[in-house]
Amino acid sequence: MEWKMKPRLQYYDNKYFMFASGGADLWRTHKGRKIDLKTQTVLNIMNIQKNEKVLDIGCGRGELSYQCIKKRGKVTAIDFSKKALEFAEITFKNLSEYGKKYLEVHEMDARLLKFPDNTFDVVVMADIAEHMKKYELIISLQQIRKVLKPTGRLIIHTLPNKNLLNKANWVKYLSFGEVEVTPKGCEDVFVHLNELSPQDLTEMLTKCGFTAKVWADILNDNAQFNAIRGHKIIKWLLKWTGLMKWFGVSVFAIAHKDLNYERD
Repeated sequence: MEWKMKPRLQYYDNKYFMFASGGADLWRTHKGRKIDLKTQTVLNIMNIQKNEKVLDIGCGRGELSYQCIKKRGKVTAIDFSKKALEFAEITFKNLSEYGKKYLEVHEMDARLLKFPDNTFDVVVMADIAEHMKKYELIISLQQIRKVLKPTGRLIIHTLPNKNLLNKANWVKYLSFGEVEVTPKGCEDVFVHLNELSPQDLTEMLTKCGFTAKVWADILNDNAQFNAIRGHKIIKWLLKWTGLMKWFGVSVFAIAHKDLNYERD
């Protein structure tokens, strides 16, 4: 099965991976040896155990895969962009010879995963879902379900939260006009095709045969939010009242196979 991806691939160029993609500043200096808070949070949620088989979908520059190997995970890193894999190769040069034995790299589309069923203990999609059209994400989740072990887990991070995009004016109001919320960057206009809310992601995961815990959050390195007077109190109130799902920038999910799932 062939997929027509060439028009979209043009946006994933040197400029994108060097400057626009999240964590680019740290990557230019540390080449994956130091990661931003968002990537660290995803890594913590993954909770990789020694020798677990990990599939990193849309590995990009390879920082997360690199860190998974440091945790002694056996990592398969895939991306549909050759340019991404060129950057990942630079990152993986920092691995020891022993670490490189824990790594496989493939140019591959998430919609057609070429692995046996029940292969992976952990599958991660960090900042990938928003780059897919809805039907593409559904196909990818169905593929993931096949290659994920019955006891495995799927970890997702996506941003910006669609609810926040719809409530941007409220955030400006809460900050007394001090913060102009622009959760969607200039480059994102071309590559973000499907922002999701926690509700959207829950519905999609359920439809594709997963049970999931999905939540939104504001990470502590969010400069726009931290500029708001009393931001720590506001964050606590958002969590306490359940309103974080509307105002959290990041959306996270931990999903497992629903073993009682019967596809329609």
